[in-house]
Amino acid sequence: MTDPEEGGFVMSHRTHLCLTAVTLVVLLIAACTLGIVLSQKDNKPSAINQDPPSKLKPGNNGKPYAFLQGVKLNEMLESKMLNWNVVDNTDNKINESLVVQEKGVYFVHLQVSFSGKNCSELKVFLDVKYTERTENYTVSYGKGCPTREKEKWLQSISHTILIRLAEGNEIIVRVEPYHLVLFQNDPKTTFLTVFKYSD
Repeated sequence: MTDPEEGGFVMSHRTHLCLTAVTLVVLLIAACTLGIVLSQKDNKPSAINQDPPSKLKPGNNGKPYAFLQGVKLNEMLESKMLNWNVVDNTDNKINESLVVQEKGVYFVHLQVSFSGKNCSELKVFLDVKYTERTENYTVSYGKGCPTREKEKWLQSISHTILIRLAEGNEIIVRVEPYHLVLFQNDPKTTFLTVFKYSD
């Protein structure tokens, strides 16, 4: 609303709260990402082997977190599951899932980038594996098409959720089509960030 006396812009209380909440979430994501990037030290080249699932580790505030980068494996495999390497991990283990070690509400941010030459339907699935079942919590769809003939396109699909998880739950990401996923290292194009938000 415009204040007729001062000619300025007056924001409603609800709008102010929404903008404040959005700003806090963006700052939280930026702070976590910056902290993780700054904590990286001399990573060795990746060895391609399948290891037990990655686990969240305690951050500076004592709450568990993980920052994982997508790793390209043999495209001939039938699996649609993404494989991950913990970014600040010195032993470079590659895993298909991330295991939660303590119950709580977790902030999960996922980005998968695709690239190709022909139009293609893109799908990203975020699954949580419980001891007795696996449930799909999010499905994100997109479509990649070149803007000009014979030009490569790039399409990123991002998804962020808050979810209550228990000890032993596993986070798994599936994609279709796998062969179009972009596994770029710098800047990272396919990654998963998870941290404990509250108990």
